[in-house]
Amino acid sequence: MKRKQTTIFQCFPKFSPITTTEEEPGQAAVLKVTENEPGATANVPGCALCSATKSTGVLTEQRVSMSEEWVHFKIQSSDSSRSTSLASLRNKIRRHETSRAHKIPQELTEKGGQDVVGNVVRAVSETVFAETDSVFRTAYYLAKMNRPFTDHDSLIELQETNGANMGTSLHSRYSSTTIVEHIAKEMQKKIVHSIVTSSSKLSVLIDEATSAGLVD
Repeated sequence: MKRKQTTIFQCFPKFSPITTTEEEPGQAAVLKVTENEPGATANVPGCALCSATKSTGVLTEQRVSMSEEWVHFKIQSSDSSRSTSLASLRNKIRRHETSRAHKIPQELTEKGGQDVVGNVVRAVSETVFAETDSVFRTAYYLAKMNRPFTDHDSLIELQETNGANMGTSLHSRYSSTTIVEHIAKEMQKKIVHSIVTSSSKLSVLIDEATSAGLVD
């Protein structure tokens, strides 16, 4: 494969150019240099991506850590000769670019535009809502079928045995009583709201026996 000559300082024209060999497009883009400090003799390269990330965050892996030299622009090459120095620098760049410690910041940068935390929260919330919905349906069944609330726990166990995910809370008969009371209040609100908003005509039918009973 023909090698393309490029410069790691292409994006930083105020620095003296140092020629490197780029194996793949974009290799030079990960590099950045720090401006010479008083008394310094050369610009020191580092990784702008790793410097901006600084930590692997939630993608931390065992035995993988970000190099302080790349993060703080302290990469040094051999000073024996220019050719040896450039060869050493190219080798370090190539190894860093293909390392897991550099790929993790790349993944974090790509996911930076995504709502990762929001997606996790929504996924957890959906799971909890599904579990709670199953428990509410069980309590509603007991009230509808005139079953004792003491059956609530056993029905939960039966559904879990059949593979349903019922969560870990609201399994007691006391919880079942509270759930049914809540459902009753919500149903009452909906019925009253439906009657009021529909502007339906209401009538009261009283027969003679009822009237006589009230008079007596």
